[in-house]
Amino acid sequence: MNRRIWLYVLLAIVVLAASAAWTKEGRPLPGKSAEGEKAATLSIWVYHKGWDVVLAEFQKKYPQVNFDLRTFRSADQLYKELMASVSAGAAPQLAEVQSFYGVAALASSGAAVPQQGEADPRSGSAPLAAFAEPFRYDGKLWAAPVGGSIPVLYYRDDAMRRAGLEPVVSLDWSDVEKAASLPAKEGAEQARGHWGLAIDTELPWYLQQIGPSEEESVALWERWAKTLRIMPPLSHPMAASDFINGKIGLFVSSSDRLPMIERYIGGKFQFDLKRLPGADSAGTVPAATGIAMMHSTADKEQAARRLLAFLDEEASQTMIWRNIGLIPARESAVLRAGEEAGGSPRAQTILESVSSLKPTRPAADDEERWLRLTERLERIELEAGDEATAELAGDAGRAGD
Repeated sequence: MNRRIWLYVLLAIVVLAASAAWTKEGRPLPGKSAEGEKAATLSIWVYHKGWDVVLAEFQKKYPQVNFDLRTFRSADQLYKELMASVSAGAAPQLAEVQSFYGVAALASSGAAVPQQGEADPRSGSAPLAAFAEPFRYDGKLWAAPVGGSIPVLYYRDDAMRRAGLEPVVSLDWSDVEKAASLPAKEGAEQARGHWGLAIDTELPWYLQQIGPSEEESVALWERWAKTLRIMPPLSHPMAASDFINGKIGLFVSSSDRLPMIERYIGGKFQFDLKRLPGADSAGTVPAATGIAMMHSTADKEQAARRLLAFLDEEASQTMIWRNIGLIPARESAVLRAGEEAGGSPRAQTILESVSSLKPTRPAADDEERWLRLTERLERIELEAGDEATAELAGDAGRAGD
């Protein structure tokens, strides 16, 4: 009988030892699946396409975690619905958030869980400040940084060639104006008669990068819309498709658009990209992307933390770069992505920008400032459109006399 008792004691010791090796602070050791854990389904809202590939890779390691993935048209649409869901007590467990505005409101809502944002113990690499600081408010990190993007100028090779700017080594805004003002080559699908310049929808972000001050940037914007008329007014929602379809020659947009642009242009025409004029000397404020975690049940919060830890790994960061187009948030992953992208000058141009990125902190009035600048630029473009319409009407009247 005593012998049987001792056998039970020894068996219990073995089980406890195995449990201690398996678990550390409730987390499986790297590379181990959490078999036996309670299954959890996480609701995750995103605005970038390509997250399904990353999440599927996570599920190979943690099959007990399932996802209810919802993809929004834009970061703005997601943010508005997220804040509405927070007010209604129906927020998702995880949400992709952008750094332009809304971090302060999310932090003040009480729905988000602060993150750690510490150095990776395996590589010693901490998140790049330019991608982490935009989510730090009131001394806490409110989203786990997963990457970011920079503003770039996409351009058709033939537009630069006609302007005498090829090979394109460096550009200033006068070069851009020259190329955009030239007549398109014969046979191109140009409705406006010249190559033209289009700017994507995040107007205040691009404005911030154009000139040394807000007023100088606004003056350039007005020059393009009213004086030179190289920028079609109020056409920003169609800017990407206009460039891809050959209706515009130069396009200011985000670097994370590159995978989509390459896919849809295919071999229709040759194009390239450069950082915006002045970016090397003045630095660049990136668009940072993070994953915010909301308060939920203990099981779901544990699964959400597991996913955030997975996204922070170097291999996951490079996967995000390949599938989503976001510059990795950790320097070690940037270096690895650079090695993989050795044969792509476009990718190298984007990754090399990391050394000149400028970190910013969120403010409570970020959204108010964003809306104010958007309205100011749209008003300039509306006036430009009215002036052009009035001129056409005058020309038609004189022709009829």
